[in-house]
Amino acid sequence: MDAIVLGAGQGQRIGGPKALLEIDGLTLAERHVQRALLLRCRRVVLVVRPEVAAVLDASACSPLTMAISEAPDPAGSLAVGLRALGEADGALLVTPVDAFPASQETFTALTAALEAGAQAATPLYKDGGGHPVLCRPEVLAPYRTASPPPLRAVLQALGPARARVRVDDPAIGVDLDTPEDFRHVANASPRFAARVVFRAAHLHG
Repeated sequence: MDAIVLGAGQGQRIGGPKALLEIDGLTLAERHVQRALLLRCRRVVLVVRPEVAAVLDASACSPLTMAISEAPDPAGSLAVGLRALGEADGALLVTPVDAFPASQETFTALTAALEAGAQAATPLYKDGGGHPVLCRPEVLAPYRTASPPPLRAVLQALGPARARVRVDDPAIGVDLDTPEDFRHVANASPRFAARVVFRAAHLHG
């Protein structure tokens, strides 16, 4: 399994780049990379804007690749992430950086859905859907074209081949768009890291 973390939004409403948002000493970017590595993803692509890439150091974390995107939407950034990933081997995990990493149990449930024949699987908590998306590589073929569509549209077009998996994991619906969203989760005002150094040993730990 490989992973793509989408963190190239400008974060205008929350006051800064969401990849650099800190909660309890870890940025959202670190949290997502950590989760992907704990899930034994072979490769992780973190898609960020140029000014964010300038303060991220992945030299000590060989599974992690930085991909720079100035695309105006997540679909364009996903296309950038896929190009950076190259040929996918096995399932692909796609998540926005401004969602909390889902639990191990959620990933296990999504994986089981793919193993049962689904082309893509997304979690469902109570009455709401969320992230991440786990899918077979061919599902993301539209993102290797010149005009990639929104991921929501691609998933909807799968019809019954997309499994919506009920989980007991409220984190799948967390979406940190505004300072109020952040304060609700972290009981603090948004804080952004000035520099992040990814270390594989720490991230596995």
